[in-house]
Amino acid sequence: MRILVGDDYSGVFRDVIDRCDALARETAGQRTAELALRGCRAVLMAMTGRYDQERSSMVEARTGLAELNVGGFAAYLLLLEAIAETLAGNAVSAERAVREAGSMISESSDRWYLAFIHVDLAHALLAQNRRPEATDAVARIDTLPAPCDAEWVIKRHTARALLAAQTGEPE
Repeated sequence: MRILVGDDYSGVFRDVIDRCDALARETAGQRTAELALRGCRAVLMAMTGRYDQERSSMVEARTGLAELNVGGFAAYLLLLEAIAETLAGNAVSAERAVREAGSMISESSDRWYLAFIHVDLAHALLAQNRRPEATDAVARIDTLPAPCDAEWVIKRHTARALLAAQTGEPE
């Protein structure tokens, strides 16, 4: 499944990318901020259909954050990387990013990250039509208390809907 939010730099995307670039200039020398902004910019570029140009920036950003022992940021960028890879039509890479984020925070008790890892993994598996694994992943979504997060709620419901559509059980 390929999802494009926009295919040019016009309008809101141009404004947001410009703001991201301005923040990068303002935080020059603040390594953590620079890296986080580089990763966020890569996702914005994915939303414009230009993620191929930014893929290496995302890798540099999350690798740098991990080296700085800012594991939470690095895991978050991996989840953003999964979104970018999904937008680029690469579900296999999205799955890899989600699983890597899961490995990074496996010992964490942060339920927000864990909940997103469950729901994002389900989407990556569904995009690959790997139904048995996707069925298990969708079932795992509800093993954690739901975070108070609209994105997660939407992803939870769309994962269930996609699975139902793939298995021919629309009810």
